Amino acid sequence: MLAALFLAGAAVNATADNDDHESGRPHATTGAATAVADRSATLTAQIKPRGRAAYFRFEYGRTTSYGQSTPVGEIAAGHATRTVTAAIRGLAPETRYHFRVRAGNRRGARTGGDRSFTTTASAEIPPPSSETPLPGGETPLPDGDDDETAPPDSEGSAPDSAAASRPVLGRSVTVAPLLGTITVKRPGSAGFVQLAAGASVPVGTLVDTRSGIVILGSSTGAGHGPTRRPT
Repeated sequence: MLAALFLAGAAVNATADNDDHESGRPHATTGAATAVADRSATLTAQIKPRGRAAYFRFEYGRTTSYGQSTPVGEIAAGHATRTVTAAIRGLAPETRYHFRVRAGNRRGARTGGDRSFTTTASAEIPPPSSETPLPGGETPLPDGDDDETAPPDSEGSAPDSAAASRPVLGRSVTVAPLLGTITVKRPGSAGFVQLAAGASVPVGTLVDTRSGIVILGSSTGAGHGPTRRPT
């Protein structure tokens, strides 16, 4: 019954940090907020029961109108000052909150002074992007090849299973299709043919990359391996 009356409040008896020895009301001092995180904090206060069992709660909110409160706690009868705490959750990150303590017994209620704290930045890690950027700001190539490509000329296509060969300095380079369809016209040939993976073509070959991307490999001379770059 006493707790229910305390919840209803006693406006005529409420004072802020005023030590009234004759009234018998508990003395209440709002403490600091501790363990402040992005969405939670712990509120503290000091309450002197003045020989009678007392009840307390914290009021909190984004303004001094508060609007939210913790469950009512109980303090056993006595004369020593007690430290009380209450954990609050569901707060908004990077937001200032006001709070105060309110304590009461059969003689009336007393309200502590207003204090405030600011929650930290959000600790949540954003989900990774579906496309991870490559160095230089490029994005990965899509899976598969949806590009529309022109058919090769009348000479036909070289088989895709053609074995890759090493380039010969001054005589040939290797051309590996990376995306789309690549056609080539070798010296002395009458037309273009589709390029096979890793094929070696002689120097002077015309490479049509308008419908795709290739990697060219060439020899750099004795003591050096082939160099490769996309085109």
